[in-house]
Amino acid sequence: MKGNGVTDAWDVVDVTINQLYLELPLMVGARIHTASNFDLLFKGGPYLAYGVGGKTKIDGVSEKADTFGDDGLKRFDAGLGLGVAFEFGKIVVGVETGTSFTKVASGASAYNLSALATIGYKF
Repeated sequence: MKGNGVTDAWDVVDVTINQLYLELPLMVGARIHTASNFDLLFKGGPYLAYGVGGKTKIDGVSEKADTFGDDGLKRFDAGLGLGVAFEFGKIVVGVETGTSFTKVASGASAYNLSALATIGYKF
């Protein structure tokens, strides 16, 4: 899920847009063995995403309007993802970021930017 918020210059209208994407990351990684039972992981690569739904709130009221489509945002998104993780035995903790190369709105200089934290267990 990605999204943004906009407040107009006069602080009258508050708009929040949440976009729901189906995303396919194509990441390549490298592992650096730093000590026994501890590894450092780096990963990066492109991603492709397609908008499947979303919700728009204007002044706190949810609108049923389609976030994507002719009057909304562009459905297709592509960009670059980067991440770093620490592996302690079977536990993996990391952070990732993704930045879009495609404008998500017609006539505006708006791009998607995402950040996330991960935690995992290797079986």
